[in-house]
Amino acid sequence: MNQTREGIQEKSVELAWRNRLHPAINKSKFSNEEIAQLHIFRNEYQKSWVDIARALSSGEMRRTPLQCLTAYQKAEFEAPSFPHSRIEKLKLAKLLPSDENVSKAPMKAKILEFFKGMGSSLKI
Repeated sequence: MNQTREGIQEKSVELAWRNRLHPAINKSKFSNEEIAQLHIFRNEYQKSWVDIARALSSGEMRRTPLQCLTAYQKAEFEAPSFPHSRIEKLKLAKLLPSDENVSKAPMKAKILEFFKGMGSSLKI
């Protein structure tokens, strides 16, 4: 192997150890308390996931920045949505693409699925 490839391989091994394999990394599912703390720390530290992970970690067990970011995004996606008024539903429905454009916009597809589940509540 040439020097560059060895350097890249060493860096990959180091990152894997630091972010996934180290025995001090807490690999358990995030608790509800940790999720709540993630939201607090997210507001306090903005998007500094290194600082958020450091603040969330306790004792010998720690969370990685990637674990914190992933758990935060999952919690945000799975959070129950607030009930929309009929007017808000209509305004949101107007923003949605037609069915033929959905394949080009994965997030809009998820929104469409949400509204399809609401049935006739979108009709005027």
